[in-house]
Amino acid sequence: MRLGTRYVAPGLRPADRQEQATLKALAPDAAGARPGAGPRLVALAIESASGGVGLVLCSRVRALRGGSDPLGDGGTGESELLWSHPPRKWDIPEEILARSVFGPLGGIVEIGAVAATGTWDLADVSVREFVSRRQGDITRLLEVVQEVGGFGEPVMGIFDDLGYAREHPVEAPSLLLWSSGYEEVSDRFDQPDAVRRMSRVGADLQLTRFLDAMVEAAIAHGTDVARGAPLIAEALQIAVVLVGPALDGAHGDVTALRMWRVAHLAGLLLPDSPAAPEARALFRDYGHALDAVLGAP
Repeated sequence: MRLGTRYVAPGLRPADRQEQATLKALAPDAAGARPGAGPRLVALAIESASGGVGLVLCSRVRALRGGSDPLGDGGTGESELLWSHPPRKWDIPEEILARSVFGPLGGIVEIGAVAATGTWDLADVSVREFVSRRQGDITRLLEVVQEVGGFGEPVMGIFDDLGYAREHPVEAPSLLLWSSGYEEVSDRFDQPDAVRRMSRVGADLQLTRFLDAMVEAAIAHGTDVARGAPLIAEALQIAVVLVGPALDGAHGDVTALRMWRVAHLAGLLLPDSPAAPEARALFRDYGHALDAVLGAP
C-alpha cells in the first residue's frame, strides 16, 4: 500500500519490533530484503496529530527536524533514525484513548470466539454465538471501560461501529495481526495447529495491550488510583475469561500484568520516556496498586 510521499507535521519514529513483525507479515518480500538482495528498507511508524499510527517501508527518508533532537542538532537531512516530539501520554483525545482500548478488546473477542470452538478450526467460529453466550461479561467490561476512561456515549458507540461483536468471519490474517506475525504466511497458516499458536500468543499480547490502554485512559481521565486499579483489574479478569482456552489454564490476569510491567511500564518510567514526569508517577502508582489487587509477585 502506498500511503503517500510527503507528510506534514507527523510524529516520526523507527518502528518497534512488534510493528516490524507486522510489516514483515503484510509485506514479506519487501520487509525481508536481505543484504545484496536490493536496497535496505527502513521501517517507520508515522503518528498523526489525531493519534493514528501508520506503518511504512522506505528506502530513503528526508525529514525536516526541529526542537531538541537527541540524534543531532536539527536541520534537514537524510536519516534512518528520525526524531519528533511524541505527544505526552497526558494529552490524548478521548476518542483516541477509547480506540486504544477497543483495538485489543476486538482481538480478545475474536480470539475468544476462536478458542470457544474447541477445534481451532476457523470454519467453526461464530462470533454471534460467542457474544451471545458472553453478553453479560462483555456488557460489564464495557461499563468498566466507560467508568475508568470517563468516555461519553458517542465514544463508547465506536466499539459497536467497529463491528468486533457482530457476526463476521474470523480469518487467519486477523489472527496473524493479533499475534504480531507469530506464524509464517503460508498455505497452512489457517490450519488448527497454527490457529491455536496464533491465538495463544495473540491472547497474551492483546491482554497486555488492553491493560496498557486501560491504565493510560485512567491516568488521562484523572481516575483516582484507589478507584481505578480495582476496576482495571476487574476488566482484565473479564477479558481473561473471554479468551478462555487460548490461555491453556494459565493465570492470565497476573501474566498480563507481569508482561505489561516489563514491556510497557518499564519504558514509561525512564527519564527520557514520552510520559510527563507527573504522569510517570501515576503509572508507577497504578503498577503498585495492580500488583496488590491481583496478587502479582
